[in-house]
Amino acid sequence: MQPAGVSPAETIRESADPRKKTEQRAFWKTVIAGYMSQSDFSKIQLTAEEDDRMWDRVFERTLLPQKVERLEKSIENLSARRSAALTPRQGKIWRVIQSGAKGTQYCRELHSAGVKPRNSWRNGGCPATYPAAYQSSRIWRQRINDEKSKIRRKAEPGGTGTGR
Repeated sequence: MQPAGVSPAETIRESADPRKKTEQRAFWKTVIAGYMSQSDFSKIQLTAEEDDRMWDRVFERTLLPQKVERLEKSIENLSARRSAALTPRQGKIWRVIQSGAKGTQYCRELHSAGVKPRNSWRNGGCPATYPAAYQSSRIWRQRINDEKSKIRRKAEPGGTGTGR
């Protein structure tokens, strides 16, 4: 549990504090010494306060800071990866998408706008023009539609891609 009014970053800093670690070590040494003094380990009894302190420290000091760090890194990576600005190529494609063209007409308009299929597609056997790629096989047709959807999601306000 995170104390009220304490940010995740403060919790992480607090758990990294050497004084706290010394305090934690002392606590655990005391608990272990108590366990070792009892002959039957299956009947070990902790006081309610010791039990609460143990579980609070396990979850709060160990798991929570790691989870917060992971979430902060994933948020940073997500915002770094997703850029709202369209590349010049994507801008041309977006203008064709906005015209409302679909299917073969969409591919013809891309061709007349001077947009060629991606180099990675062409290296994989895709024809050199969008109309030829669209007509050649379902694989390229699907990739063209996927690219169209991806650019629509990126370009639309809010990036939701709900409008078609």
